[in-house]
Amino acid sequence: MDGPPEAAKIQTSHPPKERRRHPLMPPQDQTIVLRTVAGLDAGLGHLTRCLSLAQALASQGAKPVFAMSAADAGVRAMVDEAGMELAHIPGDLDPRSDLEALAGLTRTRGAAAVVLDGYRFDQAYLDALSQAVFCLYLDDLGEFPPASHLVLNQNPAARPQDYPPRPGQRLLLGLRYALLRPAFARLRAERPRHTSETATNLLVTFGGADPNALCARALEALNRCRRRYVIKVVAGGLPAPLAAARDAAGHSPHQVLVHERVADMAQLMAWADMALCGSGVTGYEMCCLGLPMVVLTPVDNQMAVSRGMERAGLIRHLGWWERVGSEEMADAVDEVAAAREERKRLSAAGQAAVDGLGAQRVAQILLAACAKDAR
Repeated sequence: MDGPPEAAKIQTSHPPKERRRHPLMPPQDQTIVLRTVAGLDAGLGHLTRCLSLAQALASQGAKPVFAMSAADAGVRAMVDEAGMELAHIPGDLDPRSDLEALAGLTRTRGAAAVVLDGYRFDQAYLDALSQAVFCLYLDDLGEFPPASHLVLNQNPAARPQDYPPRPGQRLLLGLRYALLRPAFARLRAERPRHTSETATNLLVTFGGADPNALCARALEALNRCRRRYVIKVVAGGLPAPLAAARDAAGHSPHQVLVHERVADMAQLMAWADMALCGSGVTGYEMCCLGLPMVVLTPVDNQMAVSRGMERAGLIRHLGWWERVGSEEMADAVDEVAAAREERKRLSAAGQAAVDGLGAQRVAQILLAACAKDAR
């Protein structure tokens, strides 16, 4: 990025409180713009957790507006089904023009804050945005010191010492702030987890895109299992991985049903006795519902998440997906399926770590901070 627009430049040594407020921004406005990304390359994790936060914001009286570029039909449907407004930002913009478009939308809507979530936004982008408007930044990688007023890192390994002190900034760290949809906390209360003697219902999923066709790879590996399972697969939306999963299901000795898109993942997780899956948002959802997990790390930027969950005793982690053989995968599933005490321990640890109320906490903190900032 060549640098932020002149109108949005800041002195990065200044605390966020010293930024300039645009004169068109009503001080008490509770419109919140959520700038995030989703699609074949980015997956659906950023959008899923932003939708969770948006629902919590709406329940507390705010008006969320999504700002996205290159949103395909599936992404638009997700936003629409959640009852949210989607404002389009052209997808071919360079970072400087993208920031100008977002700043223009923020001014037009008189937004009280912007939520920024996505790996494509660098430090210069965030610094400039934080100078122009109150900003909550969702951080996973810790690649640079964020200048935003609020920093949310919901990963279990997040620590205050990972962030240099910045006056006026508040850190929201750890699974207490995991952004989950309301259905998970609701179903958790309605349907307590029962740990059967032996697991038979298995959920397999590796994210909204699954570019490496891990669902198909997992099904092929599960052919080696000594036990037989009822398997429900939530495959990624890309045509090739979906077709591969369906083909693998057709050759499986297990009873397998492949789902392309699922409106209610909470019900599927409640149905399952255990899961073979990736880490990330889906893993936190499974923790909330007490679903024991055997985890492969599907993308490199989730390795720290997987290791943090492993250290916290929340998952059985097999490691980086390319290094996990079919026999190792099948043996791990059979072992956990037969080990009731291990599944009980994983279930209890997950539910203790993630209560499903993180989105409500973050929404309350954000709106209270906006109100204080306006005064």
